[in-house]
Amino acid sequence: MLATLIIWIYQLFIILPIGVFLITLDGKDDPLREKDNGFWMIGFLTGLATITSIASFFSLFTNIGWQVHLFFLIAAIVTWIYLLRKKQLSQITRRLPRMGGLQKISIGILIFATGIVLFAATKIPSNADTGIYHAQAIHWIETYKAVPGLANLHTRLGYNSSWLVANALFSLSFLKIQSFHLLPSTLFIVCVIYFFGGIFAVLGGEKKLSDLARTFFFIAAFIFLSTEISSPGTDLPVTLMIWVISVEWIKLLEKPHNEIMKAGKWLVIISLFCVTIKLSSAPIVIFPLWYLIQGAKQKQFIKSLVFIGIMALFIYCPFISRNIIISGHLVFPGFSFDPINLDWSVPQEIVEREKRIIHWFALMPRKSFQEFNELTWQTQYKIWFYDQIPRHKAILVYLVTIPFLWIFLLVFSKWKTWVTQNRGYLFILVSQYIGVLFWLISAPTFRFGYGFLLSAVILLALPIIAIVTQLSQHLAKTLQIAVILFSFFVCFKSCQISTMHQINPSQLLMPEEYPKYSTIPCKFGNFNLLCPAEYDACWYDPFPCGIRSNENLFMRGDNWSEGFTQKNDNGF
Repeated sequence: MLATLIIWIYQLFIILPIGVFLITLDGKDDPLREKDNGFWMIGFLTGLATITSIASFFSLFTNIGWQVHLFFLIAAIVTWIYLLRKKQLSQITRRLPRMGGLQKISIGILIFATGIVLFAATKIPSNADTGIYHAQAIHWIETYKAVPGLANLHTRLGYNSSWLVANALFSLSFLKIQSFHLLPSTLFIVCVIYFFGGIFAVLGGEKKLSDLARTFFFIAAFIFLSTEISSPGTDLPVTLMIWVISVEWIKLLEKPHNEIMKAGKWLVIISLFCVTIKLSSAPIVIFPLWYLIQGAKQKQFIKSLVFIGIMALFIYCPFISRNIIISGHLVFPGFSFDPINLDWSVPQEIVEREKRIIHWFALMPRKSFQEFNELTWQTQYKIWFYDQIPRHKAILVYLVTIPFLWIFLLVFSKWKTWVTQNRGYLFILVSQYIGVLFWLISAPTFRFGYGFLLSAVILLALPIIAIVTQLSQHLAKTLQIAVILFSFFVCFKSCQISTMHQINPSQLLMPEEYPKYSTIPCKFGNFNLLCPAEYDACWYDPFPCGIRSNENLFMRGDNWSEGFTQKNDNGF
């Protein structure tokens, strides 16, 4: 855990100043500079998006090793010096406010939560996809520049994600100690502190919807994401970012109209970046659309459009370029029509099959692929629903029924007035439902959709809770006590799930490495590799690793970096 703490601090040292520097360029009157920790959260995510996009660009030409890491370390040091010399940090650092009794008690929740995250970060990743392809993909990024046709070796290696590039950058594998998988826990603890700010505010008597939202997202993070803390998988970062965007979007509605354009631009960057981590988060780009609408209302449409366009080019150009190189497609597995046709392109029939497999495994993993294809889509979704665990069924039923409660409550004048005055909030809620619908159609495995699903669940409840607690001081106090008790309970349960009692003494110093599975030799077209002997998981080593023999797969040259190509009936 000692090494984990040091690496947390080191990662924050590199990421934070870049984002803070960009935000402070807007001047002293930046609306993000407020009493809560929203500034630091947005600064961290903006810095992460910036660094990752630049690293993705570098990965097109070189491996993400010590030389690229040194570049960002020097950039961070120079930026820290600039911020300190310009006294930018002193302008955004405030004394802690005076704390009430419940707020003092709540500090124990934060300490407890930090300990849980620290313990969980040292564990072997429990996400099965990390063994199947995350760890190998990171190893490829650490060792080589983007490899042409890498997806031909294993289709999952074509699931390009900027999050894997970021993990390779901060894995510190060049130190020859191990490839650390601690960036997810760094993001998680930063978000936990940010969400905890909502608990602190609610216990201090605040009744803003954004503070209530952060409170419930704090609880949701431990209930639904605690097992993902040690994994470099893409589900955790996307979920957390969608939640942060939802909260900050609500906060924008609480600000004066003249501050929306200035504060909202950073959420545009984070929203665009989120899509490069996992394509299933694509509906989050509704926020940039909303931002563009706000720009039009304030006669800044062209300015807003230019800003979004520049940021989209900065973030998406390296991402799409990596897609084309490693899979030979703009998006993989993506559109049925793809104008890109290179000698290393994954054959279209494999792309189509991969899309169907994703949908099958998300809907009905207990049935064979052939059985799945023989069923109508109505039957498929019916079986899918009945196969869900109770809490997942409850979420789906809740999302369908609560909107009818909203309609029924319109008979009360107080509720009708609130809905009329908060149409912007309804826009946010609708965007979450669009995200849920997109998830439902594409790949409805619940961990893929927690971002939109739980955001919709919480946003539906917030106005009702806020209005009810305003009716009575006793109800408000009851809410505060419930928040304290439930937060402690959730942290305690997460503590049990993370199996802290099973921690090895070695984990007190270092996090556990990726596991190693037994392997067997396997034959390819013009080369040989080791493949896993049992489960289709290579983990980090051996490297390179194949999943199974494929005599139609050939190296394009004498070096792994030259890539792979598939042989067809007409040759290559």
